[in-house]
Amino acid sequence: MLQRLANIERAHLSLMEQALTADCQWALILEDDAQSANPVQLANDLVNHLSAWDNTSQPSYVNMSESFPISELGLGGQLKNQGAWDSRSDVVSATIPFTNTVCAMLYRREFLMDLVEELRSIPLEPIIPIDWKLNMAIMSLSRANKLESDYCFAVTPAPIIQGSMHTSSRPAQD
Repeated sequence: MLQRLANIERAHLSLMEQALTADCQWALILEDDAQSANPVQLANDLVNHLSAWDNTSQPSYVNMSESFPISELGLGGQLKNQGAWDSRSDVVSATIPFTNTVCAMLYRREFLMDLVEELRSIPLEPIIPIDWKLNMAIMSLSRANKLESDYCFAVTPAPIIQGSMHTSSRPAQD
């Protein structure tokens, strides 16, 4: 199990570094259990939002999947609606930086540069899940004023589900 967790962490970091080397404006990092009910619609929605977000300074990152409904994260009245993702989901931010899972995360290049540097500063051992290390890095960047909370978005309900966390699939999308 420890070797698997270490490999997952290394894989995330490697993909982030490859995105930076490729000079991508955005990087969508997906884990092997990321699932979408309608990949074509997801791709179309993603293109539409990336085009709109390119003309703004936000978001820094977007949670595209969720292990738990956002209502269970204890964010309560801290959520701010940032608009619709599609006909069934909204994009939200909160007054504090947050993540739900790293199964499907979309990163803006400028933020990803800081995030990779911060993740590199966290030792591989003790081995803990990448979800926890990513949260540690985000909280550290927030404390260092390198991340504004309103720039941390999530799509809810998420267009991508984490298959290992959900034994039943969501209703099919139109």
